[in-house]
Amino acid sequence: MSNGFRGVWQTPTLRKLVAARFISNFGNGLGPIAIPFGVLGLPNTSATTLSIVWLANMLPLTGFMLIGGVIGDKFPRAQMVGGTDILLGIFVLGNGLALITGHGSVAIFIIVGIVSGFLNAIWYPSMGALTTDLADEKILQESNSAIGLASNVALILGSSAGGILVATFGAGWAIAIDGLTFLLAGFVVFSLKKITPVA
Repeated sequence: MSNGFRGVWQTPTLRKLVAARFISNFGNGLGPIAIPFGVLGLPNTSATTLSIVWLANMLPLTGFMLIGGVIGDKFPRAQMVGGTDILLGIFVLGNGLALITGHGSVAIFIIVGIVSGFLNAIWYPSMGALTTDLADEKILQESNSAIGLASNVALILGSSAGGILVATFGAGWAIAIDGLTFLLAGFVVFSLKKITPVA
């Protein structure tokens, strides 16, 4: 960390949040690479099939965003951010294992997409306010910058690793690792639930 991030690095809760965002966004870099290969690698699929899978994610995300904000205000934000990551990790990991074992299907991709869209509709409003809950006002800007930097670096690394994983081991393994990153990041953030207030 640079001197500008010293206050962030010296705060254990913020260190955990930065680490969680790095881990999770590494997985976010894997997904957009692995999902198209996973879908198009299934029998009788096409670009239209892939479009339906992406649509299954986007519709609940946009449709439930306002409701997600209301739900997020009822619980500690770390609980909502960590909990949604854990739940999503389970579904994504299951999707990856289904592909690895030869049981993958378009229906599973669509179900995971719908679940992902709904959970992200809850995640985004809660994550947007979580840093404010954890960071002292004096280092709030540095905290947001540290989280943004960690997220962007991880996304780049994840995108680069995604192609290698898919080419070497297959889309199922890349998706499974994506799920594991959500699980790990989710547990890290969920551990902060007792020190984040309810709005």
